[in-house]
Amino acid sequence: RGLMLGLEFVRPEKAQSLVKEMLKRGIIVLSSGKSSETLSFTPPFTIGYREMDIALAALKGILKC
Repeated sequence: RGLMLGLEFVRPEKAQSLVKEMLKRGIIVLSSGKSSETLSFTPPFTIGYREMDIALAALKGILKC
């Protein structure tokens, strides 16, 4: 059990830049895939709704830029 999601981008550099931007906000995500084109979310099993909301809000804010 747990949560694991991937968000694939056409341009690998977009996923890689998102990893850096999320880290600046204190959220650890990884890039994966053949060309590191996928943003991987693998939170701990104990993640709560509040933490998920914070991570999604950060991602939404970064993607709007």
